[in-house]
Amino acid sequence: MEAVEHEEHPYLRTKKRIPSSKRFWNHRTLLLMCIPAIAFFAVFAYLPLPGLYLAFVKYNYSLGIFQSKFVGFDNFRFLVISGDLWRLTFNTIAYNLAFILFGNVMQLTVAILLNELAKKWFKKITQSLMFLPYFISFVLVGLLAYNILSYDYGLLNSVLASLGMDPLKTYSNPDVWKYIIVLTYLWKTTGYGSSNYFAAIMGQDSEVI
Repeated sequence: MEAVEHEEHPYLRTKKRIPSSKRFWNHRTLLLMCIPAIAFFAVFAYLPLPGLYLAFVKYNYSLGIFQSKFVGFDNFRFLVISGDLWRLTFNTIAYNLAFILFGNVMQLTVAILLNELAKKWFKKITQSLMFLPYFISFVLVGLLAYNILSYDYGLLNSVLASLGMDPLKTYSNPDVWKYIIVLTYLWKTTGYGSSNYFAAIMGQDSEVI
C-alpha cells in the first residue's frame, strides 16, 4: 500500500528571507517616488533642528550660533519677566483662529462659486489664477507689501498723492497690520484650499446638491 503524501499547510511553510538589496531593487520605483518627499522633510524639517540651540545662547553675530555663550534658560526667564509672553501667546492664538475661521469660510465660498460657473474654460482659468499665489514665497509677499505700502515710494501713497490726498503711514500703524496679515494669508491660501472643497463638491451627486 502506497503511503499517502500530505500537502504541507501554507502557514507551516518557512518563508524564504529575501535579501534587503533585492527588496530595494524590486521596489525601486516606489523608492524613487519617495525621494522628493524625503528630501523635503530632510531640508525643511530636520536640517533646521540644530537652530533650536539659538534659544539657549546669548547670540553673537561674529561668533555664530554654536560659538556664542551658552546661557541656559536665561532667554526664557527674560521673556517671562518682560511681560510680553501673554501678548505673544494671545496674538499667536488669535491669528491662528482668524486663519482657520476666515480661511475655511473663504475657501468654501470660492469652491461653491466655482461650482456654479457654467463655462468650463472660465472656471479652469479662474481656478488656476487663484491657485498661483500659493506658490509665491512669503519673502516675495513681504517685498510686494513694501512696494505697495511704503511711505515714500509705495504705490498706495503715490496714488493718494496724485489725487491730492495725504499719504498713509502704514508701517508705523500697528492697528492696520492685524488686518493686512489676515488678508495676505487669505490671498495666498484661498485658491489652494478651495480646490479641496471644490473636489468634494464635484464628487457629490448633482441631485443631492
